[in-house]
Amino acid sequence: MFNIKEIGHLMAKDFPEQMYLVDRLVPDAGFTIFSGAPRSYKTFVLLELARCVASGQPFLGHFNTQQANVLLIDEENGERLLQQRIGLLGIDKDLPIFYTPTMGFTLTDESVESAIKKCDENGIGLVIIDSLIRVHGAEENSAKEMATVSRQLRKFTENGIAIIVTQHHRKQGNFN
Repeated sequence: MFNIKEIGHLMAKDFPEQMYLVDRLVPDAGFTIFSGAPRSYKTFVLLELARCVASGQPFLGHFNTQQANVLLIDEENGERLLQQRIGLLGIDKDLPIFYTPTMGFTLTDESVESAIKKCDENGIGLVIIDSLIRVHGAEENSAKEMATVSRQLRKFTENGIAIIVTQHHRKQGNFN
């Protein structure tokens, strides 16, 4: 049923202060898109962010973090490259960072519910998906299809889990 309310009803609500896993950058139980050109070090930056959140250290030495366990869903790089990058960054193997090997994770009801269950079992508060294009089959120019993708991602936030996805910038066209 369609319901309307007066704006005074909204203004009378007392919302709690917005909390952040990474101060002013990643909202607690929120959704963040990290976008950049291919080969622009998006994965390196997010691995450093994962390290900082998992250890409770400031991100880039500036943005305070709230400690949380982290899950990397890496459908972009493969285990060999992920291992190399983690090694280059000197990430402590004992930090509460989990990963899924490239295994065909998709934003379907079954996969998302399974991932949320694993997050609950392991106390995971942040999921990083690299990259968005690899985990859905939707037409990115279709608002209707991307709304379905958004609904699947929102399931994480509805369960108190912050989510970050990487996205590649679109290729530039020629405008003569």
